[in-house]
Amino acid sequence: MEERYQTLAEQLEDISAARTDLEELIAKLRQEEESRYEAVFGAVAANFHEYFAELNPGGRATLRHADGDDGPRSGVEILVQPPRKRLQNVTLLSSGERSLAALALVLALDEVNPSPFTILDEVDAALDDANVDRFGQMVARLGAQRQFLVITHNHVTMSYASTLYGIHLDESGSSHLVSVRLDDIRKPATRAATTAQAG
Repeated sequence: MEERYQTLAEQLEDISAARTDLEELIAKLRQEEESRYEAVFGAVAANFHEYFAELNPGGRATLRHADGDDGPRSGVEILVQPPRKRLQNVTLLSSGERSLAALALVLALDEVNPSPFTILDEVDAALDDANVDRFGQMVARLGAQRQFLVITHNHVTMSYASTLYGIHLDESGSSHLVSVRLDDIRKPATRAATTAQAG
């Protein structure tokens, strides 16, 4: 009986030590997770502010943890201040302002963890001409480092593309893909304008 008691006591001690080790490991992993999360959150927040300010000169944007008992797991609040307006939650913005905020956030996330290419589907639909122009300039600038596929009906946005692709139906109902490399068209026009100015 004494021997059985000794064996059970040793097993209990082993289990207790293993439990302590597991609790320490879980605490360490949670701390690492929170540290990594905060680093990524900080980078995304900084990028979000920069992209929003570029799309909205004079505006600012911030990300912050939502109030809650669960710390970072409580959620994220998106606060923006368009030019000449007060700081407010993104849900209170116009559709165009929300589009710009969402675009800035998508680009901020992509900056932290880049994808091979980014697809943007009619993100310019709710934008006025001035904002479409800023959007086009930004995509053209970023397009030098990464690929964008932008689906749009807006001619201003199209003017910033390097290549346009279109699909049209012929009379028989068959669809056909057409493409135009705008860079190839722009180069001769630029050379002709330079030659005319020099002459």
